[in-house]
Amino acid sequence: MMSVFIGRFHPVFVHLPIGILLFAALLFFASKKQKFAAVSTAVAPALALGSFFSILSCITGYLLSISDAYNEGIVFKHQWLGIATAITSIVCYIAYQKKFKYAGILITLLMTLIIITGHNGGSLTHGEDYLTAPLSNSKSDKKVIANINEAVVYKDVIEPILAAKCYSCHGDSKQKGKLRLDLPNYIMQGGEEGKVLTPFQPGSSELINRLLLATSNEEHMPPKEKPQLSKDEVALLHWWIESGASFTEVVKNTKQTDAIKGVLAAFSTGDATAAEQTQLPAQKVSAISSDLLTELNKQGVAVVPIVNESNYVRANLIGVETLSANTFQLLSKISDQLLQLNASFTTIKDEHLSALSNCKQLKQLELNGTSITNKGLASLAALENLEILSITQTKATAEGISSLTAIKNLKKVFLYNTSFTSAAIAQLKQKIPGLLIDTGGYKLPILVTDTTEAKALEIKTN
Repeated sequence: MMSVFIGRFHPVFVHLPIGILLFAALLFFASKKQKFAAVSTAVAPALALGSFFSILSCITGYLLSISDAYNEGIVFKHQWLGIATAITSIVCYIAYQKKFKYAGILITLLMTLIIITGHNGGSLTHGEDYLTAPLSNSKSDKKVIANINEAVVYKDVIEPILAAKCYSCHGDSKQKGKLRLDLPNYIMQGGEEGKVLTPFQPGSSELINRLLLATSNEEHMPPKEKPQLSKDEVALLHWWIESGASFTEVVKNTKQTDAIKGVLAAFSTGDATAAEQTQLPAQKVSAISSDLLTELNKQGVAVVPIVNESNYVRANLIGVETLSANTFQLLSKISDQLLQLNASFTTIKDEHLSALSNCKQLKQLELNGTSITNKGLASLAALENLEILSITQTKATAEGISSLTAIKNLKKVFLYNTSFTSAAIAQLKQKIPGLLIDTGGYKLPILVTDTTEAKALEIKTN
């Protein structure tokens, strides 16, 4: 249709009146200064030209709004703000020509309308939070998944990917191709070209096929000028669809390949990781052999680099159904590279911890929700480089923690949801000066996005 073709020129024309009218306003206010008085002759032509392109933008904008699917509420507001801007620009032109006394006020109003209208246009194209997203997308806002096994696959893993990479074109504000991906029923409904996914069949799902096309292909999604999905994000979407594209299934009930276990391990940040980032040692180490990595993967141990292109790693035991002595023997073989170990919510026992004594490089250990006791903690004294220890929801007591006084580098201990009393905390203050003790005390504000940000109360001992 010709109207569709003309409407697509709106993004081209809409920037012209913005620039020209703002330039006209600049000329107007500059001409009030005696040394710039000569530019006054250019104000009227600039207002006239800006008015013309404002009208053209209104026409093409209307045609675009009926040729594609946008949020009706934002379209309505943007449309009438655009019309108001065009009318005000014409009024400003007439007022200036007639030397109206309050022309300056009208031009100030015009500038305000341009800014507000432009912001609404940006919201239509990029989403309502486009302007403020960089301010709220800080590390502290990132959702922490302490136990990835208990996470809901869609809500905790898949939805954040879609929100970051797909909602700008297929969300509440805009539905390119009449496709919405922000709610389960819309995802299953598909768009004007039909369904975008088939449960259990990622190869037959258009959602995956579009992602795998070359970025130069016009049908590749997201468009090449938009932020692209990472290899891991594509793998997670593929795994989700292959597992049935459930919106309620939890991670532990899904079938996972070794590769997916490794990707999921990165989500299992744990309580300690959310608050601290491990400092990599200056000393370089060799890479772990592929044979050893294969053995670890067979055991269900997910090993991922701390940072890209580093041989220092983080091991996660979330995929290990039954921990055995062999598991920890394998871990001891990567002791030079192992800086972080997450054994939270696993079947790890006290005797297993003694097997970690060879892991001298270990800086961060997470044992949340396990059956370990003071006996197991005592064996950690050999970990001379340990900086962060997380033992929430365990039976550990002050006696067990105090046995770690020999670890000179210990900086922080997480122990909320334990039996620690105020008296026990006071004892630790005396025995381990300078240790940061996290005892909980979170404030959890409920946001419109149904996301919570945990803010821990830290007690610094003197």
